[in-house]
Amino acid sequence: MASTITDIPVRIISVFEWGLQPLTAATAGGYLESHAIPVSVDDVFVDAFHAARYEDAWLVAIAVPVYDAITGAITIARDIKALNPRAHLVFFGQYATVQYRELVPKYGDSAICGDWEEPLRQLAERLAAGVPLDGIPGLFVGTVAPIKYWARDQILPPARHLLPELRRYNMTDTPNGSVLQSTVSGNVEVTRGCHHDCSYCSVFAAYGRKVIVIPKESILQDIRTLVESGANHIVFVDADFLSAWKYSRSVVEAMCREFPQLTFEYTTRVDHMLEHPDVVAEFHDLGCTRVTSAFEFPKDEVLALLRKNCTVEDLEQTVRYCHNIGQALNPTFILFNPWVNPDDLLGFDEFIARNHLEHVVEPIQYETRLMLYKGTPLLREPSIQALQLQENEFHIDWEHPDPLMDELYQSRVTPAEPGVFKRCCLKC
Repeated sequence: MASTITDIPVRIISVFEWGLQPLTAATAGGYLESHAIPVSVDDVFVDAFHAARYEDAWLVAIAVPVYDAITGAITIARDIKALNPRAHLVFFGQYATVQYRELVPKYGDSAICGDWEEPLRQLAERLAAGVPLDGIPGLFVGTVAPIKYWARDQILPPARHLLPELRRYNMTDTPNGSVLQSTVSGNVEVTRGCHHDCSYCSVFAAYGRKVIVIPKESILQDIRTLVESGANHIVFVDADFLSAWKYSRSVVEAMCREFPQLTFEYTTRVDHMLEHPDVVAEFHDLGCTRVTSAFEFPKDEVLALLRKNCTVEDLEQTVRYCHNIGQALNPTFILFNPWVNPDDLLGFDEFIARNHLEHVVEPIQYETRLMLYKGTPLLREPSIQALQLQENEFHIDWEHPDPLMDELYQSRVTPAEPGVFKRCCLKC
């Protein structure tokens, strides 16, 4: 009996998702499986890409959750199309939402804007049936701009069995007495989006202050799967874990009741830590090993332009509070930005010393520079429009008003290393 395309799995490809197991691909795969659609996932961050594996593919879905995935995604799309022009290539994920017009039709046949699980299911079923794609929520096919699709309560646990082994990702060895103790990190998402409008942030560009809450049982089921796979540390990868703080707190408390041995970490804004110090302290007592927070730059003008809803004094108050309760803090910065000058850089060094952050701030934070991706809300800012700008395919190059600042940046930046992605934070 001759096979049909429905006998061949939908091929999902993940290029890069912060060096952790690719949740974007895994949630797509789990949703398709739940609807009896055969699916496979390839993560080319840990496994080599071979275009020949896709010569019989009929639907290839490429995850683009972060900017760092775009170059690899379009390279893969080109290679697959050259070998198999019949395959339908669809991009999905946060940056597919932000940059769908740059991706389609040049590199693919469609892109999904917003949450991807249900649109991807409908796309697979219609392609298999050979019927038109009109009306699929969130789907852009190169003509009319789509209305973003939001999943509400439809997000299922990620299908981690489709992914490479957890220990191939973010595993570190740390001293514990006279032995090395392995930390195996599992990444978990409690919410998508963020209530805030930080002007540079791709989460805001994609979600527009909307927050999608993932069902608690889906989250806890995923954590159980991670523990069974060897995870002893959970990285909550929400853009702002305290954006829906009551819900996040309920998830942490449920997790810690079931798995008291787990440690965890999360990301949140300074204003939330100051608003909810009791939650920060409770999380620390329950096993939080680190809180990441985007400090951006210790200058009130910069914080206001980036809509951080805090001041330099708030940054310092947060550092003091975390120090007092013993909570490790991981501040991130956009050190080189259009609103600072050489004197501000000296002030930055003084801020680090004054707050005893010399051994806390990671080296990469001393060479970060504002990235203007296509679609960033910052392009509407008059001070950005006044810069010397040069448009590229997926981003905008900018020159600092003071050429010395660009020279200082070039003197600090270290050469690119294969597999090393220089990021100021996790989500954007």
